[in-house]
Amino acid sequence: MIAFKCYLYVQFCRHLILSEKGHIDWKLMYFALQKCYPIKEQYGDTLHFCRHCSILFWKDYHLALLLKDTGHPCTANDPNSCFMPVSPQHFIDLFKF
Repeated sequence: MIAFKCYLYVQFCRHLILSEKGHIDWKLMYFALQKCYPIKEQYGDTLHFCRHCSILFWKDYHLALLLKDTGHPCTANDPNSCFMPVSPQHFIDLFKF
């Protein structure tokens, strides 16, 4: 645990940005850290597209664990190979002309 705290402190100090007065410039530090550690989009449920049936559906992970059901009754031989996750940005892009 001590090694982990030391690692975090070293990471913090490496990106430390000081102003002309010697104070920490938090705004510039935020943008510098954002370049090194970009924000990752994480969502609880993922929209999927079935390439075999051309259908958008929500893949319900809880239902899939309990009932071995994916949330979409696909007729393909291997339905899991047909599913493609759709990000929110990709979903919006589907409606652009």
